Amino acid sequence: MAKIEKAHMHKGEIRQFSVNFNPAATRLGTSVSSHDWTTSDGAVGLGTETLTSNVSYCMVTASKSGCAMVKCTATMADTQKVIKLIKITVDDPYCIGGGSD
Repeated sequence: MAKIEKAHMHKGEIRQFSVNFNPAATRLGTSVSSHDWTTSDGAVGLGTETLTSNVSYCMVTASKSGCAMVKCTATMADTQKVIKLIKITVDDPYCIGGGSD
């Protein structure tokens, strides 16, 4: 099973994530023809997706505290699929530290 990348975001943060499929494309002797980003939970929202030179990009917005599994699937020119998983933990920066009001 592939290693799951881990990331941390704060509620309200917007960040561009990228997955470099060049190593897989080289190993398979092909290139990425399409890509798709999906998420398992409402802790993050997915925005604009772009693909440039076998690197997939997606804007991710942390909308609420919690965890989300984000999956980026690349479909190669020869129809093989390569999947990258990213587990994102989202916290509320106003609740960190346990200080008193």
